[in-house]
Amino acid sequence: FPGQQTVYELLKKLRDEKGFTVITVTHDVGVVWKYVDRAVCINRKLHYHGEPTAILKPEILRIVYGTEVVPLFHRH
Repeated sequence: FPGQQTVYELLKKLRDEKGFTVITVTHDVGVVWKYVDRAVCINRKLHYHGEPTAILKPEILRIVYGTEVVPLFHRH
């Protein structure tokens, strides 16, 4: 969604230029990983924290979502 991408880009700009800390809660791991420095995956408990690209690993997604998940990447 173009609006969603605009919001993430604005938040990234504020973080980079102003030094803001931004905390975002989302289920859309297929998009948000491009905009964050660190990721946390929680489903009743902490399952992962660390590099955002690692949340796209099938074993992490299976644990967090409780089923097999195939990420779809948006090309904007």
